[in-house]
Amino acid sequence: MSQTYDNLADYYDRWIEGDPAAAPCAAFYRRLYMETKGLIVELGVGNGRIAGPAARDGAEIVGVDTSIAMLHAARTAWAEHTGGRLHLIASDMRELPLPSGTVSLVALPFRTIGHFTGNEEKLRVLVEAKRLLGPSGIFVVDHYVFDRDWADAHNRRWLKMYVGCDNADGEVGIYDRYDYDFENCMMHVTTRIERRANDDEDKKIEDTRFDFSWIDPADMKVLIDRAGFEVVDVFGDYGGRAFDGHAEEQVWFLRAQ
Repeated sequence: MSQTYDNLADYYDRWIEGDPAAAPCAAFYRRLYMETKGLIVELGVGNGRIAGPAARDGAEIVGVDTSIAMLHAARTAWAEHTGGRLHLIASDMRELPLPSGTVSLVALPFRTIGHFTGNEEKLRVLVEAKRLLGPSGIFVVDHYVFDRDWADAHNRRWLKMYVGCDNADGEVGIYDRYDYDFENCMMHVTTRIERRANDDEDKKIEDTRFDFSWIDPADMKVLIDRAGFEVVDVFGDYGGRAFDGHAEEQVWFLRAQ
């Protein structure tokens, strides 16, 4: 996962423009951070697009990521604007160099748990998040609800995520392709970046490949129980809608039992 986001760090904000959930997800977590009293740990902090604004506005946040390039982007963007309230560390989320029982909120935003492609690996993330929480601490984790019709319609097809121009890169196009392994709840993702400099007729193409998994809400609940959490609430979107059979997202609020 680290190498994937090292490759994509310079284009990350443009890349996620193609995902309609990116903006409401970021807004949801920023609101949550501002409502939290005490220390927050964000797993998968990336370039700080969620944590940075919240730390600027007063939240105390430890941001964790495995990608050195993404953490560098976060420091570059936010170090001068957060008054020392955004602390960034490079670490595997399954084994964090942080003390137990000291955190008010652990957050794993924007479906990041899908990068852990086996359920046992997902369970290790949940268990480690639980270890960090103080007595009344909350763990919030989200993922999409898998839509088989959408997957069938987009399987093995290129999906435009971003097309635009800027002074540094000239013309840039970013495209995703998802090759689905339905039996194993997995998709093999190719993210393609096409660049053409303003004075260059030749297009430069760079592909980054990684695997991403999904998990059904019922299976997620099994992992939640195994990790020793109780469910405080579950939303069906980032606006706080109740979870039901029509939900597109699963946003879990969990407390240690």
